[in-house]
Amino acid sequence: NEIALEKALEDLNLCYKNVLEKAYTLFTAEHQEKSIALPFLSSILGIDKDAAAKVAVTSLINFLMNDDNKNKYGLIAIELDDKKDIVLFKKYLQID
Repeated sequence: NEIALEKALEDLNLCYKNVLEKAYTLFTAEHQEKSIALPFLSSILGIDKDAAAKVAVTSLINFLMNDDNKNKYGLIAIELDDKKDIVLFKKYLQID
């Protein structure tokens, strides 16, 4: 169902955004290098990997482009399962 997929992708976007916002609040003053690793959620949620990769990249870029978030993290890593996932992320990051 197209409506269910659209809602799932919206929820996926919120997952990335909420995790990034909440995790940052858990850092203390002793954490000089603030970094986070996140899983690529499509395989967990049963969402098409291409659509999920686009949402993940867009969500992360939108988070980082927000002036309030620009310096929150020194590193944000996404755990990818295989080379096909890397190709998808490179596609949406526009990396050759």
